[in-house]
Amino acid sequence: ILNGLAYLHRCKIAHMDLKPQNLVIDEYLEVKIIDFSNSIDYRHTKNDKIKLPFCGTNFYLPKEVIKEERIKVKDLNKIDLYALGVILYNLAFGKYPYGLKNGDENNYKEILRKIENEELEMDKKMEYSPFFLDFLNKLLKKDINERMNINNALNHYWVKGSKLLLDEKRTLSTLYGNI
Repeated sequence: ILNGLAYLHRCKIAHMDLKPQNLVIDEYLEVKIIDFSNSIDYRHTKNDKIKLPFCGTNFYLPKEVIKEERIKVKDLNKIDLYALGVILYNLAFGKYPYGLKNGDENNYKEILRKIENEELEMDKKMEYSPFFLDFLNKLLKKDINERMNINNALNHYWVKGSKLLLDEKRTLSTLYGNI
């Protein structure tokens, strides 16, 4: 999924509606991203900021889309990454982040209130790698300026694993204890 998003963003296209229903697996077990009906092609955008349209699917929307804010064009990839974070959170914990529950899906004021006011809760009973939890936290940052971008996501330890250099591994070890 990250490689597909990286390709899209190199082509200056933001998907804007990433969700499980828009991911398929081909006969080679490769994930493909489909349904570009809400995508934004920003190849010819002259400004460095863009006003976001209200589009996408309920729980996969970050607050800047719900609020239709103006963001830097270079940050469009962070909207797709937030949605990826929601997908991974839902797969890992069997629920949506920020206390979102079925029944909230068409109440955008309630979705926005919960995203803005609730903490990101990680189930302590589940024993996930600290690298996965760090990756998830960085994808689901409420503030787009703090959210991980596509390059950081592709180079995150949880994604790269053993390919990290020894000094990067030592830095992570300092943060999280022995690896």
